[in-house]
Amino acid sequence: MGSGKSTVARLLANQLEKTAILEIEDVRRLVTGKEDNALAWKVIYKMCDTYLKNEVSVLLKQSAASQDLVNRFLRLAKKHGCTIAFYHLQAPGNVLLKRIGRRKKAGHASRDLIASNLRKHQEINYRNATVVDTSRISPNKVADLILGDLQIH
Repeated sequence: MGSGKSTVARLLANQLEKTAILEIEDVRRLVTGKEDNALAWKVIYKMCDTYLKNEVSVLLKQSAASQDLVNRFLRLAKKHGCTIAFYHLQAPGNVLLKRIGRRKKAGHASRDLIASNLRKHQEINYRNATVVDTSRISPNKVADLILGDLQIH
């Protein structure tokens, strides 16, 4: 929350061709009632599998995932002969809270939920992730960094 994922994804969407941009929250909203993370992740995984099978790149906006889930996506990329990259966008807690507070939809989330999500976000430690402190670099520069890594100009 507040690290710049959505902003950077919007910037990348303008530069990437034949790319599906997915977010777990969008999939969860498709089913009414109690949130079912396991089902949502199964759907996202199948969507990624289908897109990659059809040579469509995938940008998955996600704030926290287990190492097991990361490993599943690594295996999926290998299955399709794709490159996979992880970017951990982060910022100091006070910066994240300030950004979240400016959002119109922030009022819908409780302080406890925000605090819990921030703790989860700060605990992410993917060995091969590129860590980007978004308090020190603009969203445009983050997008440029990713595009450069992908060698897209």
